[in-house]
Amino acid sequence: MIPADQIKSVEVITSPGAKYDGEGDAGIVNIITKKTIIDGYQATTSGSVGDKVNRLSANLKLGKGRFGLSARGGSHFSWPGRVGTNSYERYDWSGITDSGDTLDLNTLKQTGSSENYYNGYRGNISAFYDLNAYNSINSSFSFGGRTMPFIDNTEVIYNTDTTLNSTNKTDNTLNMEWTTDYTKTFANNEDRKLSFAFQVGGDLNDGNTKINESGTLTFNQNDEKTMEETFQVDYTHPIGKNKLEIGAKIINRDREMVYSDSSNIGYSNADIFNYNQLVPSSYISTEINLPFGLGLKTGLRYEQTNVSGNWKTDKTPRFDTTYYNLLPNLVLSKSFSPMRSIKFSYNNRITRPGVRHINPNSNSVDSRNVTIGNPNLRPTLTEQFEIGINSFGKITQGSYQVYYKHSTDVIETFLEVEDDISTSTYRNIGETKQYGASYFGSIRLSKFTFRGSINLYQYIGRDDSLGFNDWTDPVLLYSYHMGGNVDLGNNWKAETFGFFRSPTQTIQGSSTTFSMMSFGIKKTFKNKRGSLGLRVIEPFKKDKVFTTDLAGENFSQVSTRSIPFRSFGISFKYTFGKLNFKSSNKKTSIKNDDIKEESSGEF
Repeated sequence: MIPADQIKSVEVITSPGAKYDGEGDAGIVNIITKKTIIDGYQATTSGSVGDKVNRLSANLKLGKGRFGLSARGGSHFSWPGRVGTNSYERYDWSGITDSGDTLDLNTLKQTGSSENYYNGYRGNISAFYDLNAYNSINSSFSFGGRTMPFIDNTEVIYNTDTTLNSTNKTDNTLNMEWTTDYTKTFANNEDRKLSFAFQVGGDLNDGNTKINESGTLTFNQNDEKTMEETFQVDYTHPIGKNKLEIGAKIINRDREMVYSDSSNIGYSNADIFNYNQLVPSSYISTEINLPFGLGLKTGLRYEQTNVSGNWKTDKTPRFDTTYYNLLPNLVLSKSFSPMRSIKFSYNNRITRPGVRHINPNSNSVDSRNVTIGNPNLRPTLTEQFEIGINSFGKITQGSYQVYYKHSTDVIETFLEVEDDISTSTYRNIGETKQYGASYFGSIRLSKFTFRGSINLYQYIGRDDSLGFNDWTDPVLLYSYHMGGNVDLGNNWKAETFGFFRSPTQTIQGSSTTFSMMSFGIKKTFKNKRGSLGLRVIEPFKKDKVFTTDLAGENFSQVSTRSIPFRSFGISFKYTFGKLNFKSSNKKTSIKNDDIKEESSGEF
């Protein structure tokens, strides 16, 4: 999480160019942070105390002339006793008669409750040094950790048999990352720039689970060690009013995962899965100013992906996959004024499967629900066409887009039921299409600011190999967010925020909606050094309910999870010290987001 005081601007790029990693089809949020050229020191402490979550943080900035140093740290934890409920119903059959009756119908019902809480910490230290007017180095080191216990008790009814299951799980994680950037500009043209960046990071996870199914104990070990190294070089060369950009990047990821299922806590049956992903890439991009206010941006990005995995015991065959992708992009724009423009864009994007999507290890939630990865997954490829209008004024600012997306080999969760066991895995479904429109903007008045966005699109999908020969019925999906603040005078300010996401659609069904609403009020001290605030999240709804509804040729199932969500909190902030500073743009050029997101299970 980047602190708000470190952010200079946020740039929403709906049609990313060749310079950016080719991952995903939802665009890029480019956060431009500040480098503060400082003289003196400044320290800030802030925190919040609530009935659900508590946070405490502190940061320090100090420097002189061309050298600056900043450090920040924080901790967060939740109170125990956050108990949620869950229910699950599955019906499966061996066939259907001509009259519509099911054969060999089985019923699985689960109801129970779960409790989880967490405590964690994070820290960062950053430094920069300007060697002279044209050469600078900045480096940062960050670390964090978290402990998350989880307890679940469930009653399971399979046809007429009833069992009681209990699960006790603890995850301990630790992560570290070091990044260093060197940037050179040139005296003959300030827009000419050469940069090198290096990043190395790692994660450690220690997971232990104890499962009790009606007196039968199983101990699961799930330990992970991840290392990731990245090197990137970028060069920008102005040609008159035009620009040429070239660059290259390489990412290497190594992951070691230790698994064990045993009837004793000694984990005598441990096995090790080793996974590697290597992604070299390069790009060339041009930006050309044409007559009559026209502009052209075009580029080509080449990415190669090598994925391999093997088990120490060779219980599963080794896999080794290589694929290559050329990702073109084009943006043609017309400027009517510095504040108004229209553009047409086309680009190709890629979404690679993560290790959890690929890992062929079988992860049993209980004896009738299993999750397993698919090492044969291919990346999702998406081509997108978009027309966008930007309009910015003193009072209103807005961007409007209409778009079409066509994706092939879409990675989706796929559920199969066989021999009374539900196996959840990942498949490349044939293709999906989306037709949509979106808007984001703001209104600024003297004491009032309103911000909002909406994305509305139609989803259809099909896959001959999975039995979905025809396009699914069109489904209308949408999401929106809105927020604002009001200056109440006398150093009082009120603010609100809310968002909503419609159910996520897959070829087998849909998963839950998600929404959140918050209100807050803050009082700033007269000396502007401190503030106190009060915030409430979900004042009108105590619990959040998450529902997933799936169906296949021989089954249907519905799962529901409810967790307490309403919360109240008091926040504070205080700053001391004095800085004389000016700001200039500074950010690391490395941003690794080229992997399909993996659910963390945390809300």
